[in-house]
Amino acid sequence: MKKMRTFTLVIFSILLTACSSSEKITYNPESAILLQNVAVFNVKSGKMNHPQDVLLDGEKIIALKPGGSKIEAVKSIDCTGKYVIPGLCDSHTHLAFLTTKSEDSIKAELADFVHRGVLYVRDVGGPIDVMCKLKNKITSAEWAGPEIFYTGPMLESSPLHWEGFNKELPGFTVALDKKEDVDKLLPELADKGAKLIKTFMNIKPDLYPYIVEIANKNHLKIVHDPGLPLFNWVPIDVAVELGITTIEHAKAPWPYVLKDEYRKEHDALIWPDADPEQRMKFMLQMAELGIASISEKRLKDLSYLMIENNVVLCPTLRVFKDWEEENQTGEAEGEITEEQKSRRKRATGMKAVSDYFVRILSANGVKLLVGQDNNDAVGTLEEMILMKAAGVPDVEVLKGATIYAAEWLELDDKYGAVEPGKIADLVVLNSNPLDDIAHVDDVFMVIQHGEIVKK
Repeated sequence: MKKMRTFTLVIFSILLTACSSSEKITYNPESAILLQNVAVFNVKSGKMNHPQDVLLDGEKIIALKPGGSKIEAVKSIDCTGKYVIPGLCDSHTHLAFLTTKSEDSIKAELADFVHRGVLYVRDVGGPIDVMCKLKNKITSAEWAGPEIFYTGPMLESSPLHWEGFNKELPGFTVALDKKEDVDKLLPELADKGAKLIKTFMNIKPDLYPYIVEIANKNHLKIVHDPGLPLFNWVPIDVAVELGITTIEHAKAPWPYVLKDEYRKEHDALIWPDADPEQRMKFMLQMAELGIASISEKRLKDLSYLMIENNVVLCPTLRVFKDWEEENQTGEAEGEITEEQKSRRKRATGMKAVSDYFVRILSANGVKLLVGQDNNDAVGTLEEMILMKAAGVPDVEVLKGATIYAAEWLELDDKYGAVEPGKIADLVVLNSNPLDDIAHVDDVFMVIQHGEIVKK
């Protein structure tokens, strides 16, 4: 009987002909996983397909068949009433800060990303050696965690805005002041596994085109964070025209879309020699105006510019939640300082315009990514909920965490969709996320690279 069973398994591992189709698929029933009768999210149509049987073997999705197909697999799991989506991607993390904690804390937080279905991340700021070590721990299976595609350090021109973080994480931010700095650093980052780089705020405008040129030569995609809410050295339209394909933070369009009546004063305050009091006064004025400071025509023109150049926006709306918590210090005792009042005004104005940009850019067809700008696993879900609250449809939020992220990383041949031939990174949910994106947190099962890691 044992020989007969072995013979039968060999036959199945060579070939199976589905009863309702002449298509022939090859798999091993002993190692395969079959998700039976599960609704499948179709990233192309943006809808849930009728219940299907999803066959996995090894790291790959082997086939999708009509529910109830006669496919044999030792691990067959009844998923009736459930929904399967691709593994999620958080496109704006800073995981290096986890390494300042105990090893147990690091491992627990990284594993929590996986258990919540966040199976890969775009990490956009951390010392290159720290990020390389984290990635190796995960790829070697020593630690559970999401696959990491990292930039290495934040890249700025002197003086460094984030220099304070170099005390806790040496190499968190690095200066690019001349072409020689670019020639030395960018190839080194590529050699150490970086797939992208992060340019931030005070990059010299005359140096920026050269950074783009050398990044392209080293196959490094560029993540651009314009920096301060209004006074950006490399504005969003210039970055787009140079070939940048992702802009970080929803407030980034603000300087470009200011009404003409405010632009002249704004442009005179960009550079470091501007009067700081005048800059703060202007910032507070724009914060109080909020959406009223925006030119609808310029915002529409920006939408067309981004779509034409295939540029996406990663809003990171969750930062406002962190700012609100920081600004609540002393509130219970009634000891709110003038500086706190000023920060609150700025934060309120930035949140209003950020939510507005997210809603309008999405409605105009600009693709949005999901990114929390932090390092805690629940942050990805919180960002998705905030994007919906800002007016982004559930389906677009879900695409932002799946297919749009995979496309930007140029890995959509492997990730981002539940299709034959793709990596078996899947999340099975108890509730339909297209009814409410918060249902992404209602996890029944997570499969990472073809292995069940949570059920």
